[in-house]
Amino acid sequence: MNAIRLFFAVPLLALSTSSVAAEQDVLNQLFGTWEITETYHCSHICAMDDAEASTYIGMEFSYSRYEVRTPEAVCNKPGYKFVYISVDDWVRGYRFYPTTIGLNDGDNVVAYISCDEPFGVEFTGIGSSIMLKDAETILLSWDGIDFEARKK
Repeated sequence: MNAIRLFFAVPLLALSTSSVAAEQDVLNQLFGTWEITETYHCSHICAMDDAEASTYIGMEFSYSRYEVRTPEAVCNKPGYKFVYISVDDWVRGYRFYPTTIGLNDGDNVVAYISCDEPFGVEFTGIGSSIMLKDAETILLSWDGIDFEARKK
């Protein structure tokens, strides 16, 4: 059985040196301003049609150590939880292969955000669940759609 590996990013608590380095690499990739492109994927069941999905094109999202800013909300003192998911676990959980939405066929990273750390309140809405595709591209999941966003 493949295990899902977790590590928490902010605040840093009892992480090994290698975990801290891996965490910083992922945070460096995520931090910045992102804009939703014309590319989006409905790989399973979607709660919106193409007309509604297209209204998200051009929306900007900003992630930093101190704040997450989306078109709908601001999250102060964010905490980032990164989950590494194997292909087998991905298929069991999402019911499609990660390559369907342009991710790799190895482990993939999904980030979840909480606000007002250190105690945290779950951040919800578009931009609160992030799949890291590469250094310049993330996927933002909302209502069954995975929106591609490019770093500005």
